[in-house]
Amino acid sequence: MIRVHNLSMETRPGMAKVTFYTEDINEVDQIRSKWRDKPLVADIKPEVQKRSLDSNAYLWKLCSSIADVLYTTKEEVYRSAIRQKGVFHEAKYKTSDIPEISRIWQSNGTGWFIDIVDRVGDETVLHMFHGSSIYDKKQMSVLIDWIVEEAKNIGVETMTPNQIEHMKSLWNGGV
Repeated sequence: MIRVHNLSMETRPGMAKVTFYTEDINEVDQIRSKWRDKPLVADIKPEVQKRSLDSNAYLWKLCSSIADVLYTTKEEVYRSAIRQKGVFHEAKYKTSDIPEISRIWQSNGTGWFIDIVDRVGDETVLHMFHGSSIYDKKQMSVLIDWIVEEAKNIGVETMTPNQIEHMKSLWNGGV
């Protein structure tokens, strides 16, 4: 993947010349050497910043501290946070298929679970929650902000707002 800077375009009737600058000079050179005489296709899209591992570690630290106060598990606190502020999609399946769908979905990790929303005839409507391992910067920030508020509400010490914002701004591309 090549990071693009200063994308520009020059138009002529029926076509456009697209130019961009990149710091990935070696990668561009390798592409040109490898496919010199072949037509190329480019897929240009916005770069998505993933959550940082520091944010994930802090989330789990707070889940553990909250769990200690509430006499529950950090996993239950985490799932509660996902349920309140996390990402889910709604889906409808045959009721008889729900146990297998649930087993497969939950095998993705702690934050991957389903809630039954409604049953109509032989179909069941589900909210299928996604674990934070796939969250982008914005989604992870919402989750952390919620868990920080929950911690404060029960007297669990948290970082200062400036420390939290700084931590959330540190993105290392980790998943």
